[in-house]
Amino acid sequence: MTELSSQLISEATNIDVRQADEVAEGMFEGAIHICLDDLPDKVDEIRTFETPLILYCRSGKRSEKACLFLEENGFSNVHNGINKEHLESF
Repeated sequence: MTELSSQLISEATNIDVRQADEVAEGMFEGAIHICLDDLPDKVDEIRTFETPLILYCRSGKRSEKACLFLEENGFSNVHNGINKEHLESF
């Protein structure tokens, strides 16, 4: 994984792709929750975001799937944030 710069993190829209029960335990401040399973239904909404996208989950597997899905649907500035702890370390 490429290390995410502090500038990218401050400019990006952070999307938490975990399940609702996981998000209920807490999520990255300012992040938007869009469950991985809901991404296909939210593509048009996500297209309205004018910032880079950082997707994260607990282990990085779901966020990687989310990044690949978005790239396959025409998104180019998407990044796997691995997990919220990684993002909070900046």
